[in-house]
Amino acid sequence: MFEGYGRFVFTFTPALTDSACFRFRNIDGSARWGADYWSNNGRVCFGAGTSASTTGIAIYQDHLTEGPETFEMELYDLEGVQAGDVRATWTITDDEPLDSDGDGLWDVIEIWLGCDPHDRDTDDDGISDHIEILIGTNPLLSDSDPSDGDPNDGVHLTNIYGHLCGCGPEDDPDGDGVSTWVELRWGTSGTNRDTD
Repeated sequence: MFEGYGRFVFTFTPALTDSACFRFRNIDGSARWGADYWSNNGRVCFGAGTSASTTGIAIYQDHLTEGPETFEMELYDLEGVQAGDVRATWTITDDEPLDSDGDGLWDVIEIWLGCDPHDRDTDDDGISDHIEILIGTNPLLSDSDPSDGDPNDGVHLTNIYGHLCGCGPEDDPDGDGVSTWVELRWGTSGTNRDTD
């Protein structure tokens, strides 16, 4: 989802005495083109007398709680201008709500649910609060269903989902940001990023 624009400023010191052209391109770092930002790479030209020009970079909201992410812009194929700095590093600062325990639930949500926002596993059953919410067990009770014969939700869910995939509750082998246990619970494959 589009969040806003960053500005990339080309500065010429002194101002150009003749026209100048160059190309620019992005280089992914921890921020990824198309997911975190979008830039219109290409060739730009400036007329005599130009001292500065600005272009916009679209910044996307991925709704993930992350630290600062970076990418670079590089200038190349310079015509009519000598290079100063040909690379600039951009930093996208995350503005998502705080997630003190890093389990995917914002602190405000955990407080609303009655969970401890500083403990990934409020009920100490071996499964994070986030996974329990997504799978449908109670993150406040170590044994959501005493009639199943298992001592706690961690053992019960491992018996079900661990045997199906041979993986743990947080494992995500297809790299789509959703654990395999959650995908199995909701009927998606867990091994293919695109199950539509």
